[in-house]
Amino acid sequence: MIMTKQDSVYQQIKEYILVGKIKNSTRVTERALAKKFNVTRVPIRESLLKLEHDGLIRKIPSVGYIAENYSSEELEEAMLLRFILECQAASKAAENATEEDIVTLEAVNKALRDAGVAHNLEIAVELDREFHLEIIKASHSKLLNKLYSIISIPVFRDLTVTSQSSVAITFKQHSRIIEAIKNKNTEEAFTLILKHVPGRENFKNTFYSDIARNALLDNQREVR
Repeated sequence: MIMTKQDSVYQQIKEYILVGKIKNSTRVTERALAKKFNVTRVPIRESLLKLEHDGLIRKIPSVGYIAENYSSEELEEAMLLRFILECQAASKAAENATEEDIVTLEAVNKALRDAGVAHNLEIAVELDREFHLEIIKASHSKLLNKLYSIISIPVFRDLTVTSQSSVAITFKQHSRIIEAIKNKNTEEAFTLILKHVPGRENFKNTFYSDIARNALLDNQREVR
């Protein structure tokens, strides 16, 4: 599918929000964005409406659009959703990934390793984010891609890599995930992502709490 000018502008603005180039609570204006991307205000206006619908910006009377701010509770929810979606996506990627998907994942992961060696941690953060986005794409699930595009904004906005050694560890973990996807090992891909992506404790506390366990047991009793 050929990307239209408006689609391109929308994706670029969205990317700026995702990587933090447009900060939380920052005012977003048609004029500034039109100048930044060297386009008329028409595609900017359409993109802002779409981004507002996505929940990535919001309109305040007499102020205009601002980049959406997220509470600690919303960030926690987003991390939980990311954990669930990526586990599913990794399993789906092991089923559906093409050779081109594998090549892309390997290229992004190699670039991540190189950024770590060069001590360029800011670039490493962006490449780590890109790697996880590519896994979602490799699932070839329209629904997973759509859901992830929304929750990835708060999840990745404050993502940081603390050291060169953490980049090296991430590279090794990514390499194992790629290998599982390449071998079409759905269980292994699922398990490796489960161990790799933050959110395990929140997942356990949410779905394996006493209340959840009791609810599941009650349901089993009713079925019997």
